[in-house]
Amino acid sequence: MSNLARTTDQLGLMSSSSLTSELDGNPPLWVTHKTGDIHDDIYINNARLLITHSNFRAKNLKGYDQVLHKIDEVLVPVMSPKSVSNPIYNPTAWDFIEQFESLNINPYRVRSFRQRVQQTKKEDIFNAEGGNTFFIPVDEGFKNSRPESIDAKVIDGHVIPKHVLFTAPTTKDISYDTLANVDNMKVYISFSEETHGKSSAIYVKSHNRLADSAHTKGVVMAEIVKANIPVKNGVVHLIHKPLMVVDNTVKQFLEVYQAPTLNKKKNLYFNVAFAGNNKTLTVEGGGVNATVIQSDLAATNGIIHIIDRVLGVPYSTVLDKLRTDPLLNQTYILGKRSGFNQQLNDTTRKFTYFVPRDKAWKDASIDLPSAIKKLFMEDFTYHANQILERHLVISDIPYTMERIKQLTNDTNLSYPHKEVELPTQRDSLSLFVKENRDHSFVIYWKGEEIPVFRPNVECTNGVIHVIDRPFLKDGDIRVSKASNLQFAPHLIMLLIAKFLLL
Repeated sequence: MSNLARTTDQLGLMSSSSLTSELDGNPPLWVTHKTGDIHDDIYINNARLLITHSNFRAKNLKGYDQVLHKIDEVLVPVMSPKSVSNPIYNPTAWDFIEQFESLNINPYRVRSFRQRVQQTKKEDIFNAEGGNTFFIPVDEGFKNSRPESIDAKVIDGHVIPKHVLFTAPTTKDISYDTLANVDNMKVYISFSEETHGKSSAIYVKSHNRLADSAHTKGVVMAEIVKANIPVKNGVVHLIHKPLMVVDNTVKQFLEVYQAPTLNKKKNLYFNVAFAGNNKTLTVEGGGVNATVIQSDLAATNGIIHIIDRVLGVPYSTVLDKLRTDPLLNQTYILGKRSGFNQQLNDTTRKFTYFVPRDKAWKDASIDLPSAIKKLFMEDFTYHANQILERHLVISDIPYTMERIKQLTNDTNLSYPHKEVELPTQRDSLSLFVKENRDHSFVIYWKGEEIPVFRPNVECTNGVIHVIDRPFLKDGDIRVSKASNLQFAPHLIMLLIAKFLLL
């Protein structure tokens, strides 16, 4: 009940305003006018006026005008139980947070968020006058060290100023500014509705379109677990987790570069590619490199990253993969200069290519600085070709890591491993493979332990194994004052033999 008699015509002029109710403390009744395709609707808090059952006019015993409207939902005020010594009437959003326990809104608690608001001295934004929308995460959402990530800017990102948004009248997927819109940060919030079988749930989505070093850009979705709680200065929605904060972001995947999948022998590999000031997040799975076009969508049971193509169905040749993978630039450049790469586009052959990633070449340049420097010079493309030939196997079917491991394990031997010789373009490659408990692989070659960074990158004409060190020994390339570049004796004999066959 309000102490003002208003018809629907009069209420329709009061978009996002309020009426004073007759309850103790005179809490407001928030009026929202929503324009529809067929007719306009008027909401009191979250309840819709049934227009055909409204505007019943009369006078009370004192002769004052009265208007009766029928609504489709019971209005529930914020009140503490009668047993409380200091009952709450018409609280602000901060009163609601500060005295939450006395309201007996089971089974929820908001202690964690309240502590962060107090520690960051942000109480004033929840006491601000006018009509605002407040999102309060419940304690259940504060797991995995969440409280430490809720700073002043994140708290600002939980408030939409100058709009009182109840779930029913608010248009879905419309973005609203938050208090976290400043020069170096732009955070917006929108409502969405998702259907799960026969039930549906309302979510709020925060979108960090511009973020600083302490806050990740991206989208976070939180379910509204208790909606439409009217307060003196707006409306409160309890949400199941904080906005602007994600458990497993792409950034965290990048820190480990890989993430396990349901297939224990298959991983996903994340990478960030830079082009000037722009950065692009990519993910590889089963030989397919996809671009992350929308990251960090937080659902109730995990995180969603939207990509631009299906993983696990290879569509690139070995050459295409080298050309497009941001971690394989150096090997691609080395092969392009020597003309070595041309054969890798042949779809009538099956290749197994052990490809050192960029970091592998960088690490090798520390151990063999002069040799690696010359290897990447244009004057020595012929010699670079010889080294790359050692990394390439051509056979009827490609050698997966599992196949190589099987060939190098012989139960008839007292020692559990034997070296297998793979017929490469340059000599032969003698090695054996060990699989770790986490299903990663290590190649043992000439006393070197070489981790396989990405095994079994499938291509349409073979497979790539991305390795953490090239098949290169100090004695393979000798640099001296007398000669710019010298090959070890066994390589010299191979070069002579090849020359005589021409």
